[in-house]
Amino acid sequence: MVAGDFIECYSSPSDAGTFSVVVTCFFLDTAANVLKYIETIHHVLGDNGVWINLGPLAWHFEPDADTTRPSGNIELTLSELVAVILKSGFKFESGPHLDQHTISTPYMANSRGMLTYMYTAEFWVARKL
Repeated sequence: MVAGDFIECYSSPSDAGTFSVVVTCFFLDTAANVLKYIETIHHVLGDNGVWINLGPLAWHFEPDADTTRPSGNIELTLSELVAVILKSGFKFESGPHLDQHTISTPYMANSRGMLTYMYTAEFWVARKL
């Protein structure tokens, strides 16, 4: 595990192809620029590497007041996201455009209480070409 910004932590040339699997769980929608996240995932995966994703597309990046990131978040629909993933050098093995997988997932739920937040999460397995 590495603490810090995902893109900054894994974009160096020495990180190229270092993982055979990347799992993103409730992660993609935290990106200010999801295109950079996809690029970084592709970068760190080795040949034939697998990307497993589970999470909603409830885009919610909120920059801190002192952030140095540029404004202008990129928030894609599922169809747009799928197109970008395919163009980025991945092939879906499960999920979008094959056998669409959405999973109703509790978030911040209390099994003994009446309040439960539910997300419709996207699930896929994609392989780097």
